[in-house]
Amino acid sequence: MAQIAAGQPMGPMLRKVAGIKAFCHFLDIQIEPSIAFHELAHNQGNAAANAELARFREADNANPYQWLDLVFGDRDALDAVELSSSPSSHDLAFPLRRWRRNYIAALKIAELELSDASNLERMRALLTWMRDDFMIAGPAALLASIYFAPRSPPRKGLFKQLHSPNRDKAIDGVRNAAWDLTHLSDMVQRVNGAGDAPDRLLFASFDERLRILVRLLFSVSSRGDPERELRAALVGWWGASKAKDIAALLIELLEEAGEESRRVRQAGSPLSIDELIELGEQRIRSLV
Repeated sequence: MAQIAAGQPMGPMLRKVAGIKAFCHFLDIQIEPSIAFHELAHNQGNAAANAELARFREADNANPYQWLDLVFGDRDALDAVELSSSPSSHDLAFPLRRWRRNYIAALKIAELELSDASNLERMRALLTWMRDDFMIAGPAALLASIYFAPRSPPRKGLFKQLHSPNRDKAIDGVRNAAWDLTHLSDMVQRVNGAGDAPDRLLFASFDERLRILVRLLFSVSSRGDPERELRAALVGWWGASKAKDIAALLIELLEEAGEESRRVRQAGSPLSIDELIELGEQRIRSLV
């Protein structure tokens, strides 16, 4: 939306964005970009993120019929938006606590991917590590259940440059994957926070992997049989036998997440978040 408002030429993707915006307006759906601007600030700095956020807000308040005209091919329907005031100076680059934890989990997934272990051994090792040495991170565990699978087209490009001889590029790829996880965990938090309220939350993304993961996340939290739902979702990537084993392990792990004994053990961890990040980065830099 911010790109459209800045006057960028309309291509197929931006036309779809205009359609989403028009759809949201006429059904009274509010758009919350939250994590996207934290990610932008992380990569390009606060000034760029705050300017982009201001442009997004201006675009969000534009005449909805202009967005509809864009959908139907009137490329000049929305003039380039001139910011009506100086952008706010939110500290969007401040490290999000959730992102830092997701980054640790992403570093562990990348480390296991670079190991000689089998697909199933990697998955089991990750879940054991979460249970014994870290925290139970549901989105990261589910991402790994796709990423480590032997038949997994969605894994392509998830950890960009992981095998690059330039290990800084490998680290950058892991950081990018941690943002994917943060988008997912933010969605889960919002849904859980809504409780039994009449609100409905929609996840919109052009990233096929994220859409697959969102469906997995909510199959686990369904009111039916989450283990059966998860097994059915994984069987195409793992085969029936391994999907059954992984689904059982995942559900068992997620059921332990709220136990008080886990919280006490986690609070007594000998390593701080900063130390876990440093250790994870050292391991990735030492592997190719």
